Amino acid sequence: MTVQLCFTTAVIRKDAIAAHYPGGLAAFADAFGPFREDEALVGICSMSTGELGEIIESIASTGFDIDRHVAIGDRWPGPFETVDGIAFEKEDQPNGLSMLGDRSRRHRSERRDQEVRLRSRMS
Repeated sequence: MTVQLCFTTAVIRKDAIAAHYPGGLAAFADAFGPFREDEALVGICSMSTGELGEIIESIASTGFDIDRHVAIGDRWPGPFETVDGIAFEKEDQPNGLSMLGDRSRRHRSERRDQEVRLRSRMS
């Protein structure tokens, strides 16, 4: 189970949305979809950190605790904000792109049991 990070991505566990977002996952999807997702995670991607900040502020305006439930990471440099249950890891891409140097690593999100991990993996 993974959600590939693209640009800057806010990652939220679906169980947190279901329990704490007004109207649950369906209302969240109506307000903020389409987004990347798997069985356990939602990833809202944006090329602009300003735009992503506005989206996160909109989520917070509903009373959803962003400090507790929203992790933010970037495809290349990794985590900016972490929360319990979401961690960041890196994996090198096979046949890494040498012209990109460290950019041959990128991040994706993954959930294992009750812990969510954001991973860097080249594709």
